[in-house]
Amino acid sequence: MKQKTQDRERLEKLVDQLCKQQPLRKAPTDLYSRVMREVQMRKALPWWRKSFIHWPMAMQILFVAAAVLTARLALICTDWVGANWFVSGKALKESSLVQGADTVITVGNTVSSHLSGVVPMSWIYGAIAVVAVLYLVLFGIGVTTYKTLYAAR
Repeated sequence: MKQKTQDRERLEKLVDQLCKQQPLRKAPTDLYSRVMREVQMRKALPWWRKSFIHWPMAMQILFVAAAVLTARLALICTDWVGANWFVSGKALKESSLVQGADTVITVGNTVSSHLSGVVPMSWIYGAIAVVAVLYLVLFGIGVTTYKTLYAAR
């Protein structure tokens, strides 16, 4: 193991020396002009096309104030809609949909309480373990498929 580390360090030093001996590459002749043209184009952009920090101070303050007012208006509208458009709790309890859902939940609770008395807990733990193992197998198949089809490219 120590030999591998020493070999790796020698190789790193050799590669470093070889890289430092390489001559510097020249940039393309038109690179400077392209960069300067892009800088000038960005300077010429109007203030609203630049980032927020480059906006005039008055516009920054106006934008923040408008954002705060919009948030406040949204909260007021939410309260108004909640107070005027939604059904009261009493009327909701009397609706047939809620009563049907209540019946389904009551039946589900009754069935599950009867099953918990009949089915041993070891079977329930076993079923949970089987589901967990199947989930892990499915995850493994997904990872293997990904590595086979995409990661190998």
